[in-house]
Amino acid sequence: MKNKLSILSIGLAIVFSSGCATSGNKLDPSKVSQIKKGVTTRAEVEALLGSPSHVGMGGEGRRVLMYNFSEAQTTGRTYAGMGARMIGSALPFGGGVGAIAAGGAVGAAGATQHGTKVRQQMLQIIVGKDNVVEDFEFSDNTTNTDSGFGVTTIKTEKTAPEGKK
Repeated sequence: MKNKLSILSIGLAIVFSSGCATSGNKLDPSKVSQIKKGVTTRAEVEALLGSPSHVGMGGEGRRVLMYNFSEAQTTGRTYAGMGARMIGSALPFGGGVGAIAAGGAVGAAGATQHGTKVRQQMLQIIVGKDNVVEDFEFSDNTTNTDSGFGVTTIKTEKTAPEGKK
């Protein structure tokens, strides 16, 4: 009975420690690449990408169309009891502090490892008073953060070229 309760607890911990949140509409880089300076109109941009998240005012009748998307995903893993002790003893800092932090003191209750993956897309388009695209900039970045057992790793990837197109 105690064993079944432990397995259920671990399962629930994994389920409740994972999640996802989004804001805005995801931008398709192949659609963004169809925008051409001096050619594409504001109406064509909105037909291609939908309504912008925000419209700002610029000088001389210009408008700045802004499209933003962000998505965050979290994950969590729990290593209980003996498994945490084995992980602790396998860490490069071995016995001592490593065994106490990851395997000894935490081992009875379990050790956790968690991560976050955040994708952010931003597109800014300057439209002249004639409603034709003058300039634009698109960035698409993903940042992965993994933490656990006293170590945090952060890695950022650019999935679309940053800068003016």
